[in-house]
Parts: sequence; C-alpha cells; structure tokens
Amino acid sequence: MTYDKLIESLYNEGEDKIRLVREETAADREQIKREASEKMRCIFEEHSRALSALIKEKADAIISDARNRAGDIKLASEHRLSERLYGLASNSLGLLRNEDYSGIFERIAGELPGIRWQRVRVNPKDRETAKKYFPDAEIEADAAITGGIDADAEDGKICAVNTFEKRLERGWQDILPEIIRDTYKS
Repeated sequence: MTYDKLIESLYNEGEDKIRLVREETAADREQIKREASEKMRCIFEEHSRALSALIKEKADAIISDARNRAGDIKLASEHRLSERLYGLASNSLGLLRNEDYSGIFERIAGELPGIRWQRVRVNPKDRETAKKYFPDAEIEADAAITGGIDADAEDGKICAVNTFEKRLERGWQDILPEIIRDTYKS
C-alpha cells in the first residue's frame, strides 16, 4: 500500500468514525430530547392535576363560605321579616273586634274552666260584657288587651290567659310559615 493510499484509507476511516459518532450523538440527542420532553410532560400533568385540585379545593371553600353567608343573611332577613309580620299582626288584632265580637267574647269566656274566677282583666270596652259572664269577679280594664280575657282564681294560683295577644303568641310558630310562604309568592 502506498503512502497516499494509506493516508486516504486513514482519512476515509476517520470520516466514517466521525460520521458514526455524529449519527450516534444525534440519536442520543434525540433520545435525550424525547426523555426530557416526556419528563416535562409528566411534571406538567402532575402540576396541572395538583393545581386543579388546589383550585377546586379553594373554589369549594369559597362556595361553601358564600352559601353559609347567604344562609345567615336569609335567616337574619327571615327573622326581621318574622318580627315585622308579628308586629303587623299584633297591630291588626283590633280588626277582630269588628265582626261579631260579642260572639267571639262569648266563645272565649266559654273556653275557660268553670271555676269561680276572682279577677278578670279585659279591654276597657269589654268591662260590662265581662260582668255578665263573671258576675262574682273583680273586673279590671287593661288597654293592653285588644280582646279576650285574662283571669285569675284562688289568689293567683290558677291563671287563664285567653286574649287575642296570647293566642297570636301561641299560634305564631304555626301561622308564620304560611305567612312567609304567601309573602314569597307575592
């Protein structure tokens, strides 16, 4: 082999090795890029899931807090509405005196136990009527009573409060839901 051929052969062999190293390096570089890209995708997905879970948790907490506040506001509003409606109902009790009040008074008096009442409190307009139903009792006028009777017997040991005000108070928990339902409808 001549000197020129030897150099050419070594040159070609070197070129082949360089080409082979470049090809291997390029293949390795592509493999590293694919692995890095896959790792980045996995990390991104993992962080996306964690971020989504964190966002959902925060959103759920905010929604829950908002619902609780809305519930508190609704309860407070309904309580104020209840108080207002109770006041209106109390102020309207006088209207019950307009229709057949004598019959109403008679029924209320008839609901009391048949004992000897010592003291009977009634609206000032009902003093004479009360004397008819409770002739042996001391009759007191009480302007705070719109209608009905508040009576005592046995030196105050027995009391019967059968006034419009007490009836409203006792029945309010049953009446209120219907009034609120009607209020919301209108």
